Amino acid sequence: MNPKTLIDTHAHLVSQKGVARTLRDYCKNPREKEKWMKFSNEFQINLTKEFSDRWINSANKYGIKKIILNSMLCTNDELLKIINFNPKKVKGLAYIDPNWKNLTKELNRLLSNKNILGLGELGPMWTHVPPTDKKWYNICKIVSKYNKPMLFQSGTQMYAFSDFNLGNPLTYDRLIGDFPDQKFIIAHGGKGFYREALMLGEHHENVYVDIAEFFLGLKFLPNEVKPHEILKRILRIYGYERVIWGSDSIFPYSKNPVRYYIDQFKKLGLKQNEIDHIFGLNAEKVYNVT
Repeated sequence: MNPKTLIDTHAHLVSQKGVARTLRDYCKNPREKEKWMKFSNEFQINLTKEFSDRWINSANKYGIKKIILNSMLCTNDELLKIINFNPKKVKGLAYIDPNWKNLTKELNRLLSNKNILGLGELGPMWTHVPPTDKKWYNICKIVSKYNKPMLFQSGTQMYAFSDFNLGNPLTYDRLIGDFPDQKFIIAHGGKGFYREALMLGEHHENVYVDIAEFFLGLKFLPNEVKPHEILKRILRIYGYERVIWGSDSIFPYSKNPVRYYIDQFKKLGLKQNEIDHIFGLNAEKVYNVT
């Protein structure tokens, strides 16, 4: 059972400039800096048409119709450059930090671009600015004018500079409730904070859940739980129309990015229509991409 339309809503463009920004703005721990420098050295990329085409070809190999890249680990200008090589195939989510200067101007510049479908992957865990802060409220006011969604980090990220308390999806409860017409997506299905992600979905109809690498948080649960059992609980609360697939891949697609997820959903006996929504149709609706 294969999806009729396959859209990868959660892929990362990583650049040395993006990693350097992470080191400069967030990473103060010497050991953590060393890890990120090693990570950076793996991505000596040239933002060329050839580089973009290699990614497109690997996506075509697995039947991926569109890729939505986010600029969490690159600059927004680098993201736009890659998109412009293949704008029919590649779209973007822009990363912003609520602490940035001239943020209003930058938000309007990015959100007015038709190839930027929203904001993401936004990281209160990294910025240490809780979602209840007025800075996020000001950002939401601007984003809502463009009717574009916001993808927020959630879960357990093993970085010394992350604030795990802000990885709990319930920290977004008030922000989501105060902007009922704004679409919010919680990344990674909660990744360890599964119960909290379910509570959020029960409470708010304007929140969606992204299941990119949701399984990485299973090791933190007190009891042994299989991946498909987590998906079953997510579907019980969110329904198939509020669950969105993404791979969390970094270029290139070194292996089939979708097969694992399809195999897990097969164990739940989903119908073709439900599979089609999770792997593509919901993305078309939420991100307004066709």
